[in-house]
Amino acid sequence: MKKPAPTSSPRAGSRAALALAEAAEDQRLATLPTDARARALVARFGVFEGPITSEAAVKRLVAMGAAAVPALLAHLDDPSTGWQAAFTLAHIGAPGAAEATPALR
Repeated sequence: MKKPAPTSSPRAGSRAALALAEAAEDQRLATLPTDARARALVARFGVFEGPITSEAAVKRLVAMGAAAVPALLAHLDDPSTGWQAAFTLAHIGAPGAAEATPALR
C-alpha cells in the first residue's frame, strides 16, 4: 500500500509557528508605552532569529516615525547598532527624524 502524500511540509508548520509567535510578540509590544516599544525594537537590531528579526524591527520603527527617534538617537554611538540606528533614521526621514540631523553630522 502506498502512503498518502503529506498535505503540508515541515517548513510550512515552522512558518506558521513563527507567524503565530510574531503576532503574539506584536500584541505584547502593543501593550507597551511608545518609548518602551521603540527601545524593545531597537534591542532586536542584529537578531536574525525569533519572532521579530532585525529587519522586521527596522520596519516597525520606521512605521512608528518620530516616536522612535529618541530610542534610535540613544544607539547612534553604539559600535554594533549605530549604523542600523542611522539607517532607520534615514528611512524615517523628514520631518519625523529632523531632530536627529545634528547627531548625524
